[in-house]
Amino acid sequence: MLYQYLAFMCLCGLITGIIGSNKGRSGFLWFVIGFLLAPLGIVLALVIKKDNQTLESKALALGTQKKCPYCAELIKSEAIICKHCNREQAGNNTSMQIENSQKALLNAIADNDVEVVKNIMNTAQGLSYEDFSTPPLEYAELHGNEEIINSIKKTFNK
Repeated sequence: MLYQYLAFMCLCGLITGIIGSNKGRSGFLWFVIGFLLAPLGIVLALVIKKDNQTLESKALALGTQKKCPYCAELIKSEAIICKHCNREQAGNNTSMQIENSQKALLNAIADNDVEVVKNIMNTAQGLSYEDFSTPPLEYAELHGNEEIINSIKKTFNK
């Protein structure tokens, strides 16, 4: 009976964690909430609002979306015309993409999100250490995540 109850609690925690993570929240925190509150945790996870800022920075970091230079709404990175303002996208927005990558990298460092940092470092073209207004190595050292610090040192040969 105890094992069945624990299995039920773990299942509720898993479901709650997935829902929370899909809404841009901490999956682990929502797992704990779901584990402790069982079905009530699932209901809470369903009613919380999305963390749009986190979801946006992850989409920008992964390169699946970009910001329209005219209306600043997120659109697919392959989009030719913005679905929000109906303006044609410039053919080569590399400077804006680099700026978005820089912002996304600094946000990922602040969030201690190692996977996103590594993904940005591997996929972003044209990132130069000197172009950052806030040096990423110093910013990472401020936040103290050794894995991120080592990744930045390796990528930028520092």
